[in-house]
Amino acid sequence: MCEPAVLEETMSYKIVRTAMGAVLKESRGGASIPQHMEEALKPTRESWREFKKCLDASAADRTPADREAKLKALNYRTRPAAFLGGSLFGWAREWMGVEQWSLLAYDDPSMYEEIIATVTDFFIEIHRPFLSRAQLDFAYIFEDCCGRSGPLFSPDTYRQFYHKHYSRLIAFYKSCGVKYVLLDSDGVTDPLIPCWMESGVDILFPIEVGTWKASPVAIRQKYGKALRMMGGVNKHVISEGPEAVRRHLEPLVPLVQEGGYIPMPDHRIPPSVSFVQFRDYVRIFKEVFANANR
Repeated sequence: MCEPAVLEETMSYKIVRTAMGAVLKESRGGASIPQHMEEALKPTRESWREFKKCLDASAADRTPADREAKLKALNYRTRPAAFLGGSLFGWAREWMGVEQWSLLAYDDPSMYEEIIATVTDFFIEIHRPFLSRAQLDFAYIFEDCCGRSGPLFSPDTYRQFYHKHYSRLIAFYKSCGVKYVLLDSDGVTDPLIPCWMESGVDILFPIEVGTWKASPVAIRQKYGKALRMMGGVNKHVISEGPEAVRRHLEPLVPLVQEGGYIPMPDHRIPPSVSFVQFRDYVRIFKEVFANANR
């Protein structure tokens, strides 16, 4: 771990070193993705040996002082509760950068899998103490491993490196009474959906409706209720007016009636949507789905 520091600062940006050791250039003009100038984890054995010290699940400072109170509150809650259940691709991509992480699968496949296995072990061990004492409803897995043209790795790569580790991670959660596992990835996820289901994933999110026209209706027709879904509402339709919104939402009613599907837009509502338009969307949404769960 490093001491976080600001390395350079101007009116338009600042360059910072993070606690993980990455050097980022951050815009000061609003929300945007930082530019990675130096990655926290290099694709070398030496860098990994040092970096994995950060993944010590037994470190004393990982236990919050108010853990007992939080456990008690969880067991007496009145609404569903989720927890971050893993990120076997997404975290490593963030640490090493997508290009270096992708190449590592070919340049040093044993190190590539060792990182995946170590992250899996970390999530299992860090969650073991509280999952034995608190009943939670679902695990949230962050991946973001797909773009507008498809996944950043092939189904063959998934089955070679990820399947066995996701299978044991998900099996651990379900052995602790966690009923569902949700996986979050943007983009065209279609080629990886069967892989995730084979590993035990129950819910897919956000069914991102982009230029590729992802469809929760088509996914339900292909996989049935074995795959639950959240998302699938095109946020760009909201600014087209009430009737366009209604035409877009009505085909989703049968999915809601079947169960295992929650319609919602992905990410942020576009700035082109006015307050009045969003208010109309909420009103029409309530009208369209008013009787869907009865």
